[in-house]
Amino acid sequence: MRRPHCSVFWDHADNETAFGQDYKIVAGKFSLDSKLDGEELLAAVRERIEAETRWLLILDNADDLALFGVDEKPNTSRKTTSLFEYIPRGPTGALLWTSRDERIAGTLVGPRRGIQVAQMTIDKATALLKTTRNKKTRPQEIADTRTLSKSFIGCPWRSLKQEHICGGHRRQLRRKERWRILKETEFDRHRRAEVPNSILETWSISIERIRQENEMAHQILHILAYLDNQGIPFELIATAATFGMRRQNGGWSTDQQQVDRAIVRLKEFSFLRTRRTESGERSFEMHKLVQEAARYGLIMRKFLQRKTTKH
Repeated sequence: MRRPHCSVFWDHADNETAFGQDYKIVAGKFSLDSKLDGEELLAAVRERIEAETRWLLILDNADDLALFGVDEKPNTSRKTTSLFEYIPRGPTGALLWTSRDERIAGTLVGPRRGIQVAQMTIDKATALLKTTRNKKTRPQEIADTRTLSKSFIGCPWRSLKQEHICGGHRRQLRRKERWRILKETEFDRHRRAEVPNSILETWSISIERIRQENEMAHQILHILAYLDNQGIPFELIATAATFGMRRQNGGWSTDQQQVDRAIVRLKEFSFLRTRRTESGERSFEMHKLVQEAARYGLIMRKFLQRKTTKH
């Protein structure tokens, strides 16, 4: 039996400008009035999508949930109208959100409808390489692939490019070489040309968002970036939270609740994961690629500061 036609729409939801630009493209596909602009355009596109017999709207990179009215602070300069008003609804359609912020489950989508995408295992990364090469992989190349997969923590983006860096002489990649590989941009015909999609740059965008929202979380992240990424005790994170903080009213400007909020925010962006020791105590771990991105960001900022000072 033939399935009925379904219209699929893709919208970049990382900021208000991108959201509006993609809605304008959809408006053109529907031959809507070209003079429509602003909220009138958004409302017209929403209504036109809802009128489709069957439809799917993909909202990609919805990391800034405040754009859609989640925890929006009243003192911000953002317009009071939430973009959520212009998201189509109805029994004939469906929404698919992608976000780094796990708070999206329970706010914009149902609490049980969120699917966490886990990192790729070493075995899966090796299998992916064998599939994409279209030729037989030699045993020594498999060994090199597993070594590189461990260096990049099974990251699927990198697995597709390991073919041109396999070789026994590159078993241990230097820091600059790792950064060069992690800065490479993947071709994606669905992504806007001005939006970076390399590993370091996409992590850096999320790190900058953390800096804007929670300075303590940002500080913890950059201190932990230089430590062992596993078995991080809570006490160490609490110490990192107070390190270098200014004193206010003769005492530290931090408390347990502030530290807990900072940890929760880092976990929501998947910068930290909770683990339990054999004795049942809480500990944390940080993805090595997050550490790489944090260290890279610090070094680049220092480089730009020195460059500015010289001028």
